[in-house]
Amino acid sequence: MILYIGVLMSLFMDYVRPETYVPVISALKLNSLVPLLTLVFTVFHKGPFDNPKIFEHSNTRWIIFFMGMLVLSVLIADVTEYSYKIFKVVLGFVFWYYMITRLFYTLDRIKGVFNVLVFSHILLIILNPKVITNPETRTYISGNSFLGDGNDFSLSVCVVIPMCLFLFLDAKKFWLKVVYALAMMILILGVIGTQSRGATLALAAVFLYLWMMGKQKAIGLALIGSIVAVVLNYAPPVYFQRMNTIAHYEEEGSAMGRIIAWKTAIRMVKEYPLTGVGTGHFAVKLGTEFKPPEYGNNNLPWLTAHSMYFLLIGELGIPGISFLLAVIIGNYFRNSRCIKLARGSPNPRMDEYSRLFLMLNGSLIAFAVAGAFLSVAYYPHLYVLLGIFTASHFVFEAALKEGGSEQEERKTEWWEDKAERSVWQDEKQH
Repeated sequence: MILYIGVLMSLFMDYVRPETYVPVISALKLNSLVPLLTLVFTVFHKGPFDNPKIFEHSNTRWIIFFMGMLVLSVLIADVTEYSYKIFKVVLGFVFWYYMITRLFYTLDRIKGVFNVLVFSHILLIILNPKVITNPETRTYISGNSFLGDGNDFSLSVCVVIPMCLFLFLDAKKFWLKVVYALAMMILILGVIGTQSRGATLALAAVFLYLWMMGKQKAIGLALIGSIVAVVLNYAPPVYFQRMNTIAHYEEEGSAMGRIIAWKTAIRMVKEYPLTGVGTGHFAVKLGTEFKPPEYGNNNLPWLTAHSMYFLLIGELGIPGISFLLAVIIGNYFRNSRCIKLARGSPNPRMDEYSRLFLMLNGSLIAFAVAGAFLSVAYYPHLYVLLGIFTASHFVFEAALKEGGSEQEERKTEWWEDKAERSVWQDEKQH
């Protein structure tokens, strides 16, 4: 239990960055010590999901493949420091993946991380209230590295909204349902407050998916209608003006900048199909070797890729984008198979797993859609999600086996009881 709490604490500290508000945390180096000590003891921890089982999972193998690409990029990089910095950051997230898969071996533990992620984002909104109290102005999250920008924060919010919905549906007590309903509404208002177009598209994609896959279409439609009503009444005019630029992107500067960066990524992969230009080198190469012709002789801002897909295409070539597509598509279909298995099971307890994988696919869709407009390939979201996916697959597999054993036991008892009645009837006749 202590190690499990250690993982939750390390996630909380990295998402919220409480040292910004409580300096003693930084002085004691808790944001480094907690995850490091948890990792060390997790390696030697004896649990139901051991190391061989984890390394057999396709998610783990793809992550090892990706880390190999990062190591190669460090070795051949023009500026080693750029690539090495990214390698260190991603390695820390991979350690999270490992700890989650080792320690989250019950459904209750998976619910626990859902709670931590949901209320970490709620706390960030409370600490930065202008996100929802002043939606006319785009507000940044203070003291946070990877969630500081409004677009980055709203992507992360979209990822946790399906988790919040799962907790709402799973809650047995009325007051808990009220808490999760309020939490989900605050998170949705947070997305509107950031005025993020990518997050708005992601949120729409998530609720469309959940409605299409859900069993109760009328209730789902009512929920979506309620959310639309909130958006229409809460969102300021500037929000709708930004959403309108989605259809008229050629008239909006930042959208055109993204398209120029994406075209440059294609040129990069054509030149370096197997290695890309190197991790951490997209902006550098765009400003020098791959200067976009659209800028002519004008001063060129060193643009980032503004898309995790095009970032990996440019920086790691075909192997990089292969990794990303493989884990997104592979986990979507694996989760979908789990939904089908759970819904086809006669065991009523499987309904909870059906909802779990439905919402996990919702989080995956949110990340996949919003990530198309942000360079989040080296952020923690993907690795945390992969860890939760892998742990959930293991937990579900164990539940299926346990359910199968119970069914076999009931079948055996039924046959034994039938045999005993047959023997008794024979004795009575004689």
